[in-house]
Amino acid sequence: MKDLILESVIIGVITSILGNLIFKILVKINNIENNDMIDEVLDKYKKNYFLQVVLFFTGVFIHLLLEYVGLD
Repeated sequence: MKDLILESVIIGVITSILGNLIFKILVKINNIENNDMIDEVLDKYKKNYFLQVVLFFTGVFIHLLLEYVGLD
């Protein structure tokens, strides 16, 4: 059980890091800085780490779901 929780946390951290990097790359490619509405939303998410938390829990839940289904 400890191994499953540890694996889930590690997968959650990896998902959060990769998702954040991909998000930053897409923002730079699309040159979103010119759009004021998106800037406000990005500033809001940067202040409370919402995106990172969502990505972390997404990774954890996907790992647990795949373990439960048997697609390890």
